[in-house]
Amino acid sequence: MTMAVCRRPCLAARLILILSGLLAASGLFSQETRSENSIRRVYSSEERQRKFAQVLAVFSSATVPPAYRERLVDTPLPTCATFLMTEMRHNLQNFDPQEQSILRPLLLRPTLPLNHVSPSGNFRIHYSGVEPHAVPAADIDSNGLPDFVEEVARAFDESYDLEVTMLGYRAAPGDGGVDGLEYDIYMQALGPQSYGFTQGEVAIPGTPQNDYTSYIVIDNDFENDHFTTGVDGARVTVAHEYFHAIQFGYRLFANSEEPFYYEMCSTWMEDIAYDDIDDYFQYLPVYFGRTDIPFNHFDRFLHAYGQAVWNHFVVKNFADIDVIRRSWEVMQTGPLALAAIDQSLIAKGSRFEDAFAEFAVWNFYTGNRADPLQFYEESPEYPQIKLNGDFVVSSDTSIIDSSLSLTTKYFRLTTATSGDYSITGMVDDIAAWNFWAIVRAPGRIDSTYNFNIANGQSLGFLPSRTEIVVMPTNLQILDGPDLPQLNSRYSRFRFNLIEGAIDDGGVRGITAAYPNPFVVGQHSGLTFTFLSANTEDLQVRILTSEGRVIRTVKFSDGSNALAQTFFTWDGLDDDRVVVASGIYLFQLQQDDFVDIKKIAVIHQ
Repeated sequence: MTMAVCRRPCLAARLILILSGLLAASGLFSQETRSENSIRRVYSSEERQRKFAQVLAVFSSATVPPAYRERLVDTPLPTCATFLMTEMRHNLQNFDPQEQSILRPLLLRPTLPLNHVSPSGNFRIHYSGVEPHAVPAADIDSNGLPDFVEEVARAFDESYDLEVTMLGYRAAPGDGGVDGLEYDIYMQALGPQSYGFTQGEVAIPGTPQNDYTSYIVIDNDFENDHFTTGVDGARVTVAHEYFHAIQFGYRLFANSEEPFYYEMCSTWMEDIAYDDIDDYFQYLPVYFGRTDIPFNHFDRFLHAYGQAVWNHFVVKNFADIDVIRRSWEVMQTGPLALAAIDQSLIAKGSRFEDAFAEFAVWNFYTGNRADPLQFYEESPEYPQIKLNGDFVVSSDTSIIDSSLSLTTKYFRLTTATSGDYSITGMVDDIAAWNFWAIVRAPGRIDSTYNFNIANGQSLGFLPSRTEIVVMPTNLQILDGPDLPQLNSRYSRFRFNLIEGAIDDGGVRGITAAYPNPFVVGQHSGLTFTFLSANTEDLQVRILTSEGRVIRTVKFSDGSNALAQTFFTWDGLDDDRVVVASGIYLFQLQQDDFVDIKKIAVIHQ
């Protein structure tokens, strides 16, 4: 029989814990040479007040001093407070002395009188039998241990078996024996919106990556305003938070937006561990309603959680659940999340940009459009995507709009009359865009088209009342030094639904060159778009204004020239030397057809 025992931690361990916690809470984490500037913040007065209220709202009002309880009213919170609490632990210096005295105890491990070691011996569950942190007292098997505590311990063992033993992730780092040799879980009364959090505690010495020990705090009874209550609420929280603890063993997040990947992966893991609970459904209306939010933006409330569907897409589309783990193994070596995702997909013969464009199609097939065999297994239960435009068209129609990086917009155009239809259009940077169209004609199976907007796409003869859903996806990646522009750099696009087929006319030649002029040091490349003729003999040349060839590229050498629709010049000649300022000529040659466009190069 397993009995609850009083917790009597080693005094030395407790002193080490208090010292490390105080240093952390003061913004003086150990291993200061690591990438901790990524978590450091300077708050405005308004931000400081908001953060202070949010930390208080994580916890039950019973644990908040009465004078501050009014700040808990109408304070929105994410269900998982991991990144709020980790950020606060590194930024306590932003608050005045009185606020620090209130926050500091909340940023350290709770003190609870009882504990229970899980059957596997991997986890120690700390809990209380008295208010305000009392766990449900039911003990049906009369073994002296609350059933709820046993269920939580069992859930942690199940999550360990899944995430570590079966899926191959490394176990969460140990804390050197603080509060026992096992990984520590604390069950305490949390606020009405809080499921729990994982606190990154102390940097691990002697490792090259920015990895951390941690502990987990979860709600004591899951009977507040949770979407999923009781034991099921505890189970999905356990799977979610233990995966955060595993993530912190790979490395801490590198910038303020990167937690998007931590949260979407942990939310996905909930569904892998407990497929029948579906707590993540609560986040999907926000996600499917806001596909205009950049993929790598960390919306601290619901959007990043709803992006858990990305992992479901990746696993099913590539038939490999290990592709997610490989991205974390890449992240451990330093690359940011997007680069790590890309590397893991390259190993599957794809790349992030291509997969992200296809992801937009999957997100359309939900609700009453769902196809669970081809797309998401649970797609009939998902909300439908929010359309950015919905029109009945009786004549040629143009849509002009703009979007942020790594977003997709959805436009539905319904034909009023039957006839041949085509899509044409233009964008500023052809290499940064991908267009899909889904054609849903009455009585027909849906047709999908993935096309280069500069070339256009003929859709053939369509009856009246055909729905044509056009999905422009902005594939521009803003990360690392470009991250500050994530929510401000818009790119324009235009597409036209026209009656009639596209007449390729054999050779179409150069269709655009941008940016022109090309500013060296400001622009990364000059892109030329063109329509290929029916030939496999295709080459481009860059010439000086006097006609001297300085750069030559032949697409017929080992590649399919017919697939070439653009060429991006980096401003270098064949000797890999940056060219001087001046006027240059771009020459496109297809068999005996030649097209030339004048361009300008400027050095700032």
